[in-house]
Amino acid sequence: MPIEVEALTFAYGGEAAIRDVTLRIGDGERVAIVGATGSGKTTLVQHFNALLKPQRGRVTVDGIETGARRAPLRDVRRRVGLVFQFPEYQLFEETVAADIAFGPRNFGLEANVNEAMAMVGLPTELASRSPFSLSGGQMRRVAIAGVLAMQPRHLVLDEPTAGLDPEGREELLEELLTLRDTTIILVTHRMEEAARMDRVVVMSDGRLVADEGPRALFSRGEQLHAWALRAPDWSRLLAMLGLDAGALSGDEAVARVMARV
Repeated sequence: MPIEVEALTFAYGGEAAIRDVTLRIGDGERVAIVGATGSGKTTLVQHFNALLKPQRGRVTVDGIETGARRAPLRDVRRRVGLVFQFPEYQLFEETVAADIAFGPRNFGLEANVNEAMAMVGLPTELASRSPFSLSGGQMRRVAIAGVLAMQPRHLVLDEPTAGLDPEGREELLEELLTLRDTTIILVTHRMEEAARMDRVVVMSDGRLVADEGPRALFSRGEQLHAWALRAPDWSRLLAMLGLDAGALSGDEAVARVMARV
């Protein structure tokens, strides 16, 4: 069942962070949420697993209205796994296996540690190691594996590749996109990552201003600048050459250029 947001408004100290947002994300979709700093991206996704509850409007997760009295929020938080930016800062157990198993154990679930590690490309021989002895990229994967071990139906990732080198970003994103039975909601400022998703939701000044495929979005040109977004390099090159900028990769952009030569 989907995540549905209806006329959602939320304010911090009287200042609106989200203004009248309506959005539907279906099962198994790959959706990027993009926008400038302060646009409301993180506030929006924190409503998906009921870390925040609507002040106005409604949020429904798999048929559960999160703002309702006596809503089973524990169930919502198991259904929607939320991975914060720099999740490795939340590691604290003595071993990788213990850290991955911590969340499921709190929800009364049996954790398949090896399976969760495989999902994020971690070799099982690291299970007995201290997470603090690992590289930054490996620690990031441990933290994400801990969320995946709870078997969420929907996975929300807030800038999951922040701080990683280009190779690490590509590897992690590729691994996450193999989770075919899981809804993936990716908060990112990297339009190259948004290009890998089915849809891109654009937030600006707390409002949802666009919801469309990445091809259509990249073709918008100057409108992206108005939203403080930077199109991928390949899209900007195509636009400079007077070609349709709605390409999803550098290879596709090169093919378009070569077809005109």
